[in-house]
Amino acid sequence: MTDSPNYAFVCDYIIRHFPKGIRILDFGCGDGSLCALLMKEGFNVSGVEILEEKSAWLQDPAYSEEVRARFK
Repeated sequence: MTDSPNYAFVCDYIIRHFPKGIRILDFGCGDGSLCALLMKEGFNVSGVEILEEKSAWLQDPAYSEEVRARFK
């Protein structure tokens, strides 16, 4: 997903036009890559994904409870 032109556009647009710390909901967050990037940039991001197979990455113990709590 990170190689999509839409991904690059959305990341760039948010980073340039919105203040750090705002709350963002990524509905249909898929593998969470957009959420992860925006979190690293200082945004308060929550993600929702309805397809279980796309959110399997959340089971990885490398993710803290704080990160897991932001995704449903």
